[in-house]
Amino acid sequence: MNTEKIKLYNGFWNGEAAKYRIILGKVAPTPQKITENWKEKNGEKRRFVWYEMFVGKPMEMIEVHYNNIIWYINNSDGKGFNKVTLEMGSPKYGHKGLYCDEIFGDISPDSCKKYSEKKEIKLNKSIDDFFLKKEPFLYPKHQKEFAELLKAIDVVNKARTAVNHDKKESNNPNDLLN
Repeated sequence: MNTEKIKLYNGFWNGEAAKYRIILGKVAPTPQKITENWKEKNGEKRRFVWYEMFVGKPMEMIEVHYNNIIWYINNSDGKGFNKVTLEMGSPKYGHKGLYCDEIFGDISPDSCKKYSEKKEIKLNKSIDDFFLKKEPFLYPKHQKEFAELLKAIDVVNKARTAVNHDKKESNNPNDLLN
């Protein structure tokens, strides 16, 4: 049993204090229970999981520790690091969750990948290319549905901003939900 103490850094999730570490981990497939739950609710509808093409491969990840729960988010484009630091874990900023079944080692905040729009675009393009090749008929429909979902989320966010504009200024992201 490994008794080494891991180094956790101070960060944020949902605007609240959280801990994190940066790791090089092996991308794991979606857990069976989650796959079964998807099939129960959606039948045989194809589930497009962004990390599918990376399963079994090493990837830089952020291990988030919040409310006694640990989970992983992608940091191959530096967006995960920004999420838990600069963006204070705000739900306003997206991230890509994934699963990890082996940790190869820790990466210091000074050495981890930093966000670059170019890296994010390259990652998203590689995911699109992978699924377009694998599912040339289904994936374009999924892309259209996803684009519609993003537009709806944008409308809700703009409405919240407009409603909260008249409220007193607050640094607490949870105030947007009231």
